[in-house]
Amino acid sequence: MMVRISEYGSSDGNRIIRLEGQVVGPCVTEVQTYCEGILSQGLTLTIDVAEVSFLDRKGVGLFRELMSQQVRLLNSSPFLNELLKPAAL
Repeated sequence: MMVRISEYGSSDGNRIIRLEGQVVGPCVTEVQTYCEGILSQGLTLTIDVAEVSFLDRKGVGLFRELMSQQVRLLNSSPFLNELLKPAAL
């Protein structure tokens, strides 16, 4: 298992999912498809990333794209925060 996706709440049009593991390789597409399914229903999305241990380059790109669509990340570690910082020019 590279990544586990589980839903654990929703309220007022907001869906909350938890990711556990590494968002790398084919798992990036799996997470993207799952999130797009929620967003395409017109719902807002919050992702608990407390148990995400690693993102590869595609994973970082996906999370940045999701954040640009107003997806909130909960419990992001200092490591993930550093990975997701906008690139310096």
